[in-house]
Amino acid sequence: MTLNRWILLFACLAGGLGALHYGFALEWDLLNYHLYNPHALLNGRLAIDVAPAQQQTYLNPALFIPVYLLFKYFGAAVLVFVIGAIQAGQLILLWLILQELAAHRIREQWMLLLVAALGLGGPIFLNQLGGSQGDTLLSALVLGGLLAVLRDQVRPDDSRTLRTGILAGLLLGMACALKLTFSIYALSLGLAAFFCFSGTRRWRMVFSLAVGGLLGVGLAGGAWFVHQWELYGNPLFPYFNNFFASPWLDQGDYRDLRFMPGSTTEWLFYPYYWLMDPQRVWEFSFRDLRVPLVLIVAFLLPFFTWRKMRQNAPALGLVWIFIGLSYLFWIRLFSIYRYLSVIELLAPVVIFSSVFLLTQSRRVLLLTLAALIGSQALVEYSRGASTWEFQPDTATTLADLPPDAMVLIDGYEPVAYAALWLGDDIPLVRIRANFMHTIEPQHKLHELAHQAVRQHPGSFFLLLSQADVAAGFLPGDLEQVGLGLEDTADCTPVFESVELQRMQDIKLCPLKKL
Repeated sequence: MTLNRWILLFACLAGGLGALHYGFALEWDLLNYHLYNPHALLNGRLAIDVAPAQQQTYLNPALFIPVYLLFKYFGAAVLVFVIGAIQAGQLILLWLILQELAAHRIREQWMLLLVAALGLGGPIFLNQLGGSQGDTLLSALVLGGLLAVLRDQVRPDDSRTLRTGILAGLLLGMACALKLTFSIYALSLGLAAFFCFSGTRRWRMVFSLAVGGLLGVGLAGGAWFVHQWELYGNPLFPYFNNFFASPWLDQGDYRDLRFMPGSTTEWLFYPYYWLMDPQRVWEFSFRDLRVPLVLIVAFLLPFFTWRKMRQNAPALGLVWIFIGLSYLFWIRLFSIYRYLSVIELLAPVVIFSSVFLLTQSRRVLLLTLAALIGSQALVEYSRGASTWEFQPDTATTLADLPPDAMVLIDGYEPVAYAALWLGDDIPLVRIRANFMHTIEPQHKLHELAHQAVRQHPGSFFLLLSQADVAAGFLPGDLEQVGLGLEDTADCTPVFESVELQRMQDIKLCPLKKL
């Protein structure tokens, strides 16, 4: 085998084994919609359920169909290994990108490989290793597209530019369709190509990136977006409903704004703020000095070394602009740290390449490498609770419900995964969610949930979470749909596994009609 294949094989094996070591993390998104959305699509539940995964019910399920199938037919361990292998396989892309940024002038391949490997050592990557979040999975598509454009820039060939741009655009477009937050990288790569290419090649590259991007969006999400348009009048439903004005929801963009900067100073120096308070931009505590440093590099070095860069390392200038624009789009739209996954992966690579551009001194490069290795020791990250008890054949009380049952969810906890153990003819309806906060319905989708409950002729059960009980809205919500909670002594734990029940803490409770 070639060296590239050996590197890829080793990286995938190490990533898979590392993911197994960490275990199967019961992430909020996994429990809320990663398993539910493909299960509902493949088992006909879309027609009978109402918003069980809250607003995330309506996201494109394509990315998570393989996740669901691996979990259902092979179990959690195989799923974790496969995801970890794919994530770590990006080592080869980082290595190849580093070669382009260094203009193939560094002969010590071990040095390049080590720097590339450090890209896999950030808190986002380690937090998500083996997990289904997607930020460090779809990053492979972005890195692949970036590599293709860099190669065309470094070794221009007019006969190849259109094909390269279409390929890169296809990869970025697929990433956008599978996870809308990746649009920041697609826009940034297109603009970076516009600024860094010249003459007719500029227009060829930008045009082909746009064409490829549209093809990628259509391939990975076209059918789902058309489905959403036909049902709700908004292809991105519920997002950006302030633009599409679907009557099914209130107008709004439905972005998560919890982590947005709150002042002009924060907008200008946000990396400093999250270094001081990591949970300013993420639910998890973390630390990584390399992302703030690469942002400084991307924003400041072009002012001092642009001419030298254009002559000696044009690919590096494109990556500087790509990182800078990606960050600006990120802070304007999301400010959620894990969406910086691509920048985190590239950070050691770009820092090392920038030092090489400035000095081209072997001694300085070795010192930079030592500093990057030392920075890895300063990285901190957190992971959610994990267990191997959560399996497709896990015993639950959900399997014993009568065929005329309807199961309700009233609250904000991620429990849509319960559909995996329900009969496919038992509806799962949520009457309160992260876009339904009132007792009385305020839009058509909330009305649909209430209507489904009132028209159901059979028995009713509630997935009861202690967190929702404590919030106090449960009696009023149930009364609004003509139901009441029986004696809580009649509630039964959902899971027979003591460990799993302790972790999830949800019960199945019979409801009575008022």
